[in-house]
Amino acid sequence: MKIAHTKTTLSRADFISNLSKQGYEKIGSGCYATVFASPSKRTVIKVCNGIDPAYCKFLGIFDKDDRCTLFPKIETATLMHGGRGKKTYLVVELERLIAYYDLNPHYRLLAMQAAGVTSIYDLGSRDVEQTIMQAKHPMIKNGLKRMRDMFKDESVDSDIHAGNVMFREVGKKLYQLVVTDSVVS
Repeated sequence: MKIAHTKTTLSRADFISNLSKQGYEKIGSGCYATVFASPSKRTVIKVCNGIDPAYCKFLGIFDKDDRCTLFPKIETATLMHGGRGKKTYLVVELERLIAYYDLNPHYRLLAMQAAGVTSIYDLGSRDVEQTIMQAKHPMIKNGLKRMRDMFKDESVDSDIHAGNVMFREVGKKLYQLVVTDSVVS
């Protein structure tokens, strides 16, 4: 994924305000970003709190193999360069996924088992990472290996936790495990 660059007069707060005026609602937030969705769209808008070099590099994974279903489908990524002392921030449009705890536990269990992931109970921040790293499913192993190789010479931390483990609906009551923004610098 090549990150586009654009100049803007909008601060991050103004950009978010414009999203609200267009009918977008906040559906989640974390330490590094806030996510907005519109009921009429199948994608979400992630507005980052600045620029995380590790996340920008993580977006580069998608150039190599967009058939890797472990990661979310990214539509666009744009660095918004503010003028007059306004902070630069990253805006990413990606597929809408189902949050870990929003999926019915029965279907969550089936999706985790289909991915070859075990130890799905009480997944905390390090438990999820350990669980996924030990997964037997080749798609998970290969995707995470590619991610690890990309960052092997850098000082980055894994950010795999229940908030970054989501599911993609692939059929009626069929779901696929997806790991989102799983690194932080």
